[in-house]
Amino acid sequence: NAMVKLGLLVKDRDPEAANRWWGLAANMGDTEAMNSLGLLVKDGDPEAARRWWERAANAGNIKAMFNLGLLVKDSDPEAAYRWYEQAANAGNSSAMFNLGLLVKDRDPEAARRWYEQAADAGSSKAMVSLGVMLIDKDPEAARRWWEQAATAGNANAMFNLGRSEEHTSELQSHHD
Repeated sequence: NAMVKLGLLVKDRDPEAANRWWGLAANMGDTEAMNSLGLLVKDGDPEAARRWWERAANAGNIKAMFNLGLLVKDSDPEAAYRWYEQAANAGNSSAMFNLGLLVKDRDPEAARRWYEQAADAGSSKAMVSLGVMLIDKDPEAARRWWEQAATAGNANAMFNLGRSEEHTSELQSHHD
């Protein structure tokens, strides 16, 4: 939609103009414009952001589903779970990862499944989390996940690999 693109072009230098363009497109049913409006107003008016994202999410916008999860994760984890789950089921790897974060303390096995789905979809953060979960039970699998994440440029994975190599060297040197 040209109005959405115009809003994107001017949003940094003229947020009011972006608001007008996205408002026009949103009123014509454009869910990307609705999502963009939510992002534009979220800091100053989170309730307005919520309304835009709910409208977009209910019309199938995956980014809006994810943004709703982010918005309510602290105040309403159950609602966050539902929004993340909808986005995850539509293929959003960040939502899959966030679902893992939401459930890791009460259901580590479910967290592992969400992290695996996110990692399989390319989330290096999920790969790092899987490595952390597996390091005590299956160090080789943990290292494989960290290697994949490191290859994708994830600094935490690189750090964890280095630490695991140091630990392995220490163990081997004590065995000699």
